[in-house]
Amino acid sequence: MNVTVTDRDSEQAEKVTARVLLAADGVHSSVRQQLHPDTSFHWEGTRMFRGTAVREPFLDGATMTLIYGEEEKRFLA
Repeated sequence: MNVTVTDRDSEQAEKVTARVLLAADGVHSSVRQQLHPDTSFHWEGTRMFRGTAVREPFLDGATMTLIYGEEEKRFLA
């Protein structure tokens, strides 16, 4: 993949060649807009945070649990 990356602070542009483009540029993603210009996006107010950790599998390793708390807060493990 060939992309041009522009630093928002300095406005300097650099051409980069890579196998993967990881676009973590948020809800108003300019990358998504360029790759999928005909796709609309509607934010429904959910914020999700994800992470990984090296540890023993949870139950059978293919299991998850969703815990509901106060004020519609949820925890997914």
